[in-house]
Amino acid sequence: MLENSVGDCYFVTLFTTASPGKNQLDEDAAFFNSRLAYISVARSGIAAREKWYNYPIHWYGGWMIAEVVQELHKIPVPDSTIVIRSRPDICFRDCFDFTQAQKVFSEHKYLMIGQLISADNNFFTNAVTYKEKVAALLYVNDQQWQYGQVNGWSRGSSDAWGKYCEVDGDIACAVPFYEGWNNHCLCRVNDEHLCTNGQEGPSVVEPTKKGQCVDITKGVKCVYPTRTRWNELPPGRRPPQNVSVKDFDVGYFPNGQVTLCMDTIDL
Repeated sequence: MLENSVGDCYFVTLFTTASPGKNQLDEDAAFFNSRLAYISVARSGIAAREKWYNYPIHWYGGWMIAEVVQELHKIPVPDSTIVIRSRPDICFRDCFDFTQAQKVFSEHKYLMIGQLISADNNFFTNAVTYKEKVAALLYVNDQQWQYGQVNGWSRGSSDAWGKYCEVDGDIACAVPFYEGWNNHCLCRVNDEHLCTNGQEGPSVVEPTKKGQCVDITKGVKCVYPTRTRWNELPPGRRPPQNVSVKDFDVGYFPNGQVTLCMDTIDL
């Protein structure tokens, strides 16, 4: 997926607590043509039991490794650099149109596209969004940590504190999130079935080839906070009249309901 999308213009960071062993991690690095940097750590106690503690460690860890790689190799990272956060057990069925994605992420300083609520599976953003609105907020004061959490889970639009990055200058704010490009599946290595085209089957579907990549900025769906809070939104952030929407109760944070547009738009 990466090579068909961006050629050799990428590197991968892996922060793992799965204890796969150095030989396996070295094999993973070879798979990515030595474009992978990793850290493997042991966890116990609350870090092993509580996902609200454990997941942000991975979100921060992947960014931390990337910062070290960038500084060591003097890699320029403009704000529009695309960041894909996913998991080792995710299979992508298609490559993505890098040129168009970078154009859109250059025009929007703070933006996320991906899987609503469970963005640990898949989301796309740019370097400035991930650095400032996810990683940098996770290990500071409690309020900023909460914003790092809701943005990290792609729940920024359901944020209960009412600060939105488009209109507020605060460091801690909710990033606009759009549901889109969920063309991936969860593939457990030790399962007898891997996923194909949304169905279980004996092998992973063959991805599209370079030149046939998907434009992830098209056909996305707007995400808003619960309808009872729409009057709190700034005028440019409010849903259009008569928009077709559906409510979801994420239930993890106060006022954690989100409203998803059923109609798609192009960014």
